[in-house]
Amino acid sequence: MSGPAHRRGGYAVALAFIAVVVIANLLFQVFGEQEAGLRSSSLGTSPIGHKAYFQLLTEAGFSPARNVALPSRVLEQKGMLLLIEPSAHLLHRDSLYLEELEPWISEGNTLLLAFSCSPFQKAGKGYAHALDSLGIQVSLEGAASTDRAAILSEQPLDPTQIPITGNCETIAQEHSCWFEGQGIEEAEHIAYVDQRPFLLETRRGEGRIVLVADGSLFRNGRILKADNSVFAYNLAFRYGLAGMVFDEFYHGMYRSPNVLRLILKFPINVVAAAITLSVLFFVWSRYRPFGPPIPYRDESRRSKAEYVYAMADLYRRGERTDMSLRQVVAGLTRELGEAYRLRDPSDPVAVLKDLRARSCSEAEAIGRSLQRIRKALDAGRRLSEREMLKLYGDLWRHTRKAIDATNQGTVRKIPG
Repeated sequence: MSGPAHRRGGYAVALAFIAVVVIANLLFQVFGEQEAGLRSSSLGTSPIGHKAYFQLLTEAGFSPARNVALPSRVLEQKGMLLLIEPSAHLLHRDSLYLEELEPWISEGNTLLLAFSCSPFQKAGKGYAHALDSLGIQVSLEGAASTDRAAILSEQPLDPTQIPITGNCETIAQEHSCWFEGQGIEEAEHIAYVDQRPFLLETRRGEGRIVLVADGSLFRNGRILKADNSVFAYNLAFRYGLAGMVFDEFYHGMYRSPNVLRLILKFPINVVAAAITLSVLFFVWSRYRPFGPPIPYRDESRRSKAEYVYAMADLYRRGERTDMSLRQVVAGLTRELGEAYRLRDPSDPVAVLKDLRARSCSEAEAIGRSLQRIRKALDAGRRLSEREMLKLYGDLWRHTRKAIDATNQGTVRKIPG
């Protein structure tokens, strides 16, 4: 490939790559979503999963169930629905789910919503839309992350029910989180962490909505820290005796994997674009030539006679035909000497003697040619081009026959 054609091909590939990436990102903005259609579950065995809490309640006899479908299936069950650290993005997009739970809650059931109080969620007000959908005027606030055990307290205490903070004094959260806003005054029950509202219980018809500022206490990696397990058990005992359902709707379990959206998601779309372009470039290189074909150039395979004519023309113009004849004769006798292993290829007498001794059929003819050439060169006159070619041609013809004869004799000696 020539230089300009190579550069044009490189520019085309670079522009095509940029175009594919831009188009992929635009398609993702139109059709894609942050979850990319992948299934996910909160009941995993990783430190941030909640399987340990689910298992704890199972062993305690609560028999919790799981919901991975639309809320219509939840409406058939009674008791408490747990939404632990749901995806804020899905809550915002599918807030109709929370609104549809309103009649179910009013019939005497409980919705427990435990937020993921990460710095990103707090800064972006990720759960503000969900709180508006529930009609509760509070905001989620927080400070720097901490691992210290915070002090629990409760007010007012309901003498007819076990206190939420009963038998536990401290709680270990991932971040220091609490609620602020007018909705705190409307809450019928509040649990505090370091004197800040951490749990709010609000009446809704015959049922209740319970908000927990930081759901990290339910995680596998924290359920056994401080009094987290006791606090989590108290919540189940207070609200879930009639039944419990762990909701996976807002963790994406109701979504089927979408390969197209996954491919269009950054940075996978860049990798997919690179692979696609590589395949296209490979196919293009195999089925489309890059520029015109390179002309075929046959290598020079001139005979020795042609070289003699070329050199004769050169030395004729330079008036050096005798020198040219000496050189070509020397080369030819050297080749003859290698074929017959002659002692002194430069002496015509010695050459003739050795060739006779080796039974060369062309010995006499080669000897006569060498003598004529030696005589012409020793005369001291300038040879014409025609004369030089005649002298050399005579020698070349007989010498070639002699060399060919030795080659054929060597082939016959090889065992077949």
